[in-house]
This record gives sequence, structure tokens and C-alpha cells, in this order.
Amino acid sequence: MLIIRGQDGVIRAFHNVCGHRAHPLLEDSGNRKLITCPYRQWCYGSDGKFRQACGRDSLKDWIPDNADLKPARREDYCGFLFVNMDPDTRPLIDQAAVLLKDMKDACPRFDELVRAERWEVDVNANWKAVIDNNHEC
Repeated sequence: MLIIRGQDGVIRAFHNVCGHRAHPLLEDSGNRKLITCPYRQWCYGSDGKFRQACGRDSLKDWIPDNADLKPARREDYCGFLFVNMDPDTRPLIDQAAVLLKDMKDACPRFDELVRAERWEVDVNANWKAVIDNNHEC
């Protein structure tokens, strides 16, 4: 999954594969104005639109619209992004209305919260043991 804020400020979600040979496009996180496939250098804009590929002008009946990144459904709720690989799925509010209402009821100003701190820790352990230990506390 590829989530990117376009140059127009809109946050979009796409399948993280090139339209040419389904090669993964991006890894980790960072800032990009253009997305370039490491395999054959197909290039996409931050809006998911196909921009360029070496040798494309020599292709007969080339339809660049078919080469755009494939979108995923992206919904924003209380500052969280929810992504579904199926762009035609029912909206989250229809599928999880009770969960979303419970979130708002438990914290009425939920959508005003901001991240105060972020930290990551690599733990050389079985993930189940780590989760169990954290739940005990």
C-alpha cells in the first residue's frame, strides 16, 4: 500500500506496484514529488497519474490512462486514515458505525488529538510474548 499527500494537498492511497510489471514502487517512508519504478523507470505523479516511460512513444495504440496507479479506498475518521484495497467497498462508516461511535463517545475531542511523541523499539523476542507482557501491565 502506498499513501501519499499529493502536491495539491490531497491524501491518496494506491496499490504499491508499477503498472508495467507489478514491481514494488516505494519502501519505508519519505518525501517524493514523483514516484519512479526501480525496474523500468516508469514515472508517476503524486496524484497517481502516469507521467513517463522510456520508449513509450514508439508503442502503437498507447493509452496512458491505463497505466495510472490503481487506487485504494481511503477514508479519514478522527484523524486516522483507513485504507481498503478495494476502492468499491462500502464506506467504513457503514461497516463499523458502532466502533466509530464508541471512539467518539469515549473521547469526544478525538479528532483534535495530536501526536505528542513517537518512539520505536526493536525487541528481539517472540511478538506474542511481548504483547502478552504489555497487556498484563
